[in-house]
Amino acid sequence: MACASYAHATESHESIPTDSDWKVTQDLPGSNACVARREGSEVNSMLMLNEQRELLLIAGRQDWERPTENKEIALLIDESKFERLPAIFYNNLVFLRVTDESFVRRLRLATTIVWLLPDGKYKANVERLGAAVDSLNACERKRHEQK
Repeated sequence: MACASYAHATESHESIPTDSDWKVTQDLPGSNACVARREGSEVNSMLMLNEQRELLLIAGRQDWERPTENKEIALLIDESKFERLPAIFYNNLVFLRVTDESFVRRLRLATTIVWLLPDGKYKANVERLGAAVDSLNACERKRHEQK
C-alpha cells in the first residue's frame, strides 16, 4: 500500500465544498493518490481509494508507532454495535478496506466512528463523510484525466 504516514500529508489541502472539516489532498509524498482527511481530538480520519478503487477508511495519530501487521479490530458506527473487521496496522495508521456496499452506505451517513484497537477506544467525528467520499472520487477522476 503506497501511503505516506499522515504526519507528512500536509500539502495541497482543499476544502470539500460542504462546509465540513474534511480536506482533500492530492500528490502526497510517496503517493500520487487523493486523500480526504479530517482531524479529530482523539484520532484523525482519512479516506483513500486503493488500486481496485475500493474505499480505505484510515485512522491515524502522530503519537502512534505500530509495527506493520494484519490484525482484527472492532468498529462502531453511530452507536449501532461493534463489528469485528480485518485491518492493517502501518506505523501511525490503521487501514480498513471497505468492500461491502451496505457498509459503505452506512459510513456515508455516519456522524461518529469508534475504533476499538488493542490499546484503547478512539472516537472520531466523521460528519459529512458521504460528501468527503464524493469529493475523493472527483479528485481521483480529475487526477486520472490529467495523466
